[in-house]
Amino acid sequence: MTLKEDLIIGMKTDREDYWFSRLNCIAVDDDGNIYTLDPKDIKIRVFDAKGILLRNLGRKGQGPGEFTIPSWMDITPQKTIVVKDIANGRISFLTLEGKSLRDISAGGLALVGLKVDHKGFFYSYKTEVGYNPVDELCKFDQDLKPIVKFHSFANPRKPGVINPYPAKFFYGLTKEDNLVWIVSLEYQIFVVDAIGKTVRKIIKEYTPAKITEKDKERFTKSDAARRSPIQIKYEFPENYPAVDGLFLDDRDRIYIKTFEKDGKGGIYYDVFDPDGRYFARFSLPETDRITIVKNNKIYCMIQESAEGVPLVKRYAVEWK
Repeated sequence: MTLKEDLIIGMKTDREDYWFSRLNCIAVDDDGNIYTLDPKDIKIRVFDAKGILLRNLGRKGQGPGEFTIPSWMDITPQKTIVVKDIANGRISFLTLEGKSLRDISAGGLALVGLKVDHKGFFYSYKTEVGYNPVDELCKFDQDLKPIVKFHSFANPRKPGVINPYPAKFFYGLTKEDNLVWIVSLEYQIFVVDAIGKTVRKIIKEYTPAKITEKDKERFTKSDAARRSPIQIKYEFPENYPAVDGLFLDDRDRIYIKTFEKDGKGGIYYDVFDPDGRYFARFSLPETDRITIVKNNKIYCMIQESAEGVPLVKRYAVEWK
């Protein structure tokens, strides 16, 4: 496979409405329109496939179609926008034009990410606050009540100590609503059906990437800069976790982000076909964070470019 950069959004210096204050999520509809969530400006910008701004959705507030701290967004199989607002404690649904459809109370659930299947069920993992939490990957009904638990693990914390690379869930849904998930500490991909029965298990051998002293110093400086001036102790593991992300494209190919570097400032991604066969590998700049792969296009979110601004970047994929 080969990649060719074919679009960047966020660098039009003559149009301030193209500038992002911050970027949390990117979603793409069936027409190739790009939806971006800016949690600081509190709006969803919609661009066409050529990067032309079409409209802005949402505004600050607590009413229908309004947000306070929108932390996550996606487009559902029902062709609606779903937004998680952690300050208002709710999940909101909007039309692609921005009309408010309904809100669901999150009921105090600390949900990380969210996927919606073709029947309207939710998939997410909930994590607890405290020093002995358990993270659970679950299926929820339309009222956000958990109905299936797929996997869980303890994720203990120590007072005043930060593990920069704790165990994490990464997951996605196939076209048939099978759940594909992985825990970051092991290179084992699970494909399960809607009730949790294992359809497929994919295991790949890998060489753990060592965390160097330079890596530790870079992380500590960047992380401490985002926090209040308190004394924090960082407790690094010897090696990076096995994986750093999982994505599915619209043909159910599985993309796994690794921690392996290409020696040129890039990070490697492994690609598996829908049957679990490993068949491709590519690298992207470390700053380019994949958020969606659709219609042979890879959409990346850049939190801070070399110029210090958030960007959306798109690559065209050519399969060989």
